[in-house]
Amino acid sequence: MKSFNIYYLLRVARNMKVKELAEKLYVTPSYINLIEKGEKTVNPRLRHYYAEALDIDEEVIKCLEEKSESKKCSYESLLLYLLTCIVKDENIKEE
Repeated sequence: MKSFNIYYLLRVARNMKVKELAEKLYVTPSYINLIEKGEKTVNPRLRHYYAEALDIDEEVIKCLEEKSESKKCSYESLLLYLLTCIVKDENIKEE
């Protein structure tokens, strides 16, 4: 199974460039790249900032982290789950 990173998927789903996200998180673009390559981990504090920067519920990120660690989770199913979460999150915010 191909290796992937949920933080990369989240950023791309929000159509955000590495530099733009780095500015919102007050880190360097190279640090974002290390996270997306899996060479750096995201601690709870940084996860919170990711959630704010990407305008997504932090619990969704936690759930995606858990799903991505599952050996039965394919790239396609995780992406579909991510998009479903984002749509639900947007619908809740509109109410």
